[in-house]
Amino acid sequence: MSDSLKKYIIDLGYSDSELLENLVSKFEYLEFSKKELLSKLDDVCDRLFFLEKGCVRFFIYDNKGNEVTTDFSFGPSFITSFTSYINGSPSQVGIEVVSDCCVFCTTKSKLEELFRLDYRFLEIGLKITERVFVVSESHMLSLLTNTPLERYEHLLKMHPEYVLNIPLKYLASYLGMTPETLSRVRAKIS
Repeated sequence: MSDSLKKYIIDLGYSDSELLENLVSKFEYLEFSKKELLSKLDDVCDRLFFLEKGCVRFFIYDNKGNEVTTDFSFGPSFITSFTSYINGSPSQVGIEVVSDCCVFCTTKSKLEELFRLDYRFLEIGLKITERVFVVSESHMLSLLTNTPLERYEHLLKMHPEYVLNIPLKYLASYLGMTPETLSRVRAKIS
């Protein structure tokens, strides 16, 4: 079951079998069902997840108490509440399973053991972080520069297996539009 995690690390440029085994040994395989929370708002998140397959959403509550979907993550990818994970502070986002998920999970303390063991684990951590930030910046820039139709078409092209099954209100919130606007956008494509 750890083949996808190993493949992800190999794709980062690290294929040493002992290195891979050490890394994988620090992760536990878990399965989550739709609507379960990987991380709760206001709890400290000290776990890092490798989302092997499935889809999760990140959400907050705005100043009016409305739930806002800030991000989606699709496997394979690494996810956590990064600010909470790094600073040890209460999480400002919740992470909810949108479709049944298979994940590998580890804790910050287990990863820190690896970092002390071999500098290559630090390099891997840096490369994972770089990938996360590239995806995050890409979404932010898309919200600022692309039309609602372009944002939806891009997401549909990248993840059709999930997009068509994500509840409309979550998808609209993530794409920076109302559910009504998203319905019109979908109608243009059909």
